[in-house]
Amino acid sequence: MLIVIMGVSGSGKSYVARLLAQEIDGFFVEGDDFHTQNNIEKMQNGISLQDEDRWPWLSAIKDYLFEHSNKTLVLAASLLKESHRVASGVRACADRIYFLHGPKETITERLHKREQSGEHFMPASLIDSQCATLEEPNDAVTISIQDTPEMIVAKIMKDLRGIGLCP
Repeated sequence: MLIVIMGVSGSGKSYVARLLAQEIDGFFVEGDDFHTQNNIEKMQNGISLQDEDRWPWLSAIKDYLFEHSNKTLVLAASLLKESHRVASGVRACADRIYFLHGPKETITERLHKREQSGEHFMPASLIDSQCATLEEPNDAVTISIQDTPEMIVAKIMKDLRGIGLCP
């Protein structure tokens, strides 16, 4: 099974995906781990990634997903465009996609806190680029980031049970 938690940086997808993976006894997969060092350095320097930067990242995610298709995976990845969801293999093999969505102000505030703490390489200055690139998926379950991560996971679990993917 593959469950995808997507959204712009700062939407909480990694935290939610970790909690969900624990809840369903699956494996958490951090999409950021597949970025090239060059991509990470660009983002650290406030340079927005272009699609040509993202293709190796998406290809690495796809390879991983297909290699581990016999496991229950919860992937956290931005996957901002439909072409990214296709190139990553998510479109072909995801059982369910959850899109974490919320006010830009909330996300920007989260990014500023992360930036100050040094816990992530994505600076708050790139949120405008992420929002401009985002093509909201029309077939994902959209969930507000205004709820706590635990509440978000509870909503996801209710949905997964409702469609028969979890007991």
